[in-house]
Amino acid sequence: MGQQISDQTQLVINKLPEKVAKHVTLVRESGSLTYEEFLGRVAELNDVTAKVASGQEKHLLFEVQPGSDSSAFWKVVVRVVWILFYTHCG
Repeated sequence: MGQQISDQTQLVINKLPEKVAKHVTLVRESGSLTYEEFLGRVAELNDVTAKVASGQEKHLLFEVQPGSDSSAFWKVVVRVVWILFYTHCG
């Protein structure tokens, strides 16, 4: 029965516009995301932004806002903040 519901859900997702379908998939995947995996995704985001900004004076650096992840409900209350990081000083 569970597989049947999953198949039906996938059929509905396949009929949605591409951007909406991507969002639904991300939300669905986040339900089983562990905190360590979440931190890995933030680190991956930082790697991507560093590569995109390669050779430029500045790029974005993302991190978990201190204290926003201390609750058992971290998936609901966690905040990711960005910092404009300058690679060259002076």
